[in-house]
Amino acid sequence: MKNKERIESFIDFLCSSSRYGTFTESSRTDPLHLSHDTWRKELMKIQNPKKLLWERVKNFVRPKTGYLIADDTILDKPFGKNIECVGFHHSGKHKRVVREICLITLLWTDGTLSFPIDFRIYHNSDTRSKNDHLRDMLTVAKHRGFSPKMTMFDSWYSANETLRLLQRWKWKYMVGLKSNRSIEFRVGRYDRVKTTLSRFTIPEEGFLFSLNKVGLHRCFARYASHTRTRYWCTNHTHMTKTLWNTLKRISFRIETYHKNLKQYSLVERCQSRRADLQRAYIALILCALVKMKRLCRKRKKSISDYQRELFRKVIERYRHPPSFYT
Repeated sequence: MKNKERIESFIDFLCSSSRYGTFTESSRTDPLHLSHDTWRKELMKIQNPKKLLWERVKNFVRPKTGYLIADDTILDKPFGKNIECVGFHHSGKHKRVVREICLITLLWTDGTLSFPIDFRIYHNSDTRSKNDHLRDMLTVAKHRGFSPKMTMFDSWYSANETLRLLQRWKWKYMVGLKSNRSIEFRVGRYDRVKTTLSRFTIPEEGFLFSLNKVGLHRCFARYASHTRTRYWCTNHTHMTKTLWNTLKRISFRIETYHKNLKQYSLVERCQSRRADLQRAYIALILCALVKMKRLCRKRKKSISDYQRELFRKVIERYRHPPSFYT
């Protein structure tokens, strides 16, 4: 069995396994009875996991259209203190700082289909920030021929360097902003006022202002409560409120993707201590999720229905003849 065939076999194992994603369990269910060290060595041979993911999804995406969305998610590793790429990050699930892997993903979507095209792992001791990783992924996407309708990410990634990079490429973007972001707008003919977003009330149709050291943008706001307001800005200065609401719904697809990733895959189950094996395993998990999505799309079913059907016959075997398990 060649390396590609073994990688495909491991992806099939990840698609069909409901709970365990270890090399040992893969060897126990392998038709050729290969040892767990064999599967470990196969993953160690993967030199570029990000390229492996791109080779898997490049035939399913349309680089000249669609949207690019970036965000990070946290993979729980409460007992993995010896794993190289594990660090302490704030978890929205636990509402505190816990030991986890921070996975940054660049997602392509056309509004219906969604596929991950690139990913990075961020560590606290990493010399590169999250914004550096995002710019790296966007640069790779640019070299692969992507020219999306809109690029979207939250306020954590809205650094001036990132926005200027997208402006240099003449890409449209819609990004979140922190409430303390400095803005400048004109009052009357000559006067300019400098303030922060938290001190200014944004009208429903948006407001034109100059973002500090970046340029002219249109800002929208959603007033969730008296104490919390979320802001978005875009270099598409003629954007309407209707278009903004549509793009906001599209950008939420990455949250749905993260939910499917954690609920229907074994992305948090790798027990290897080496960072390269963790990256290779995550890449294969993303490939397995892409394969499941393609099968579900073809059969016009959800991922949950796919997994139910996968184990329905096994459950039926246990229930039909009682002598099978007695």
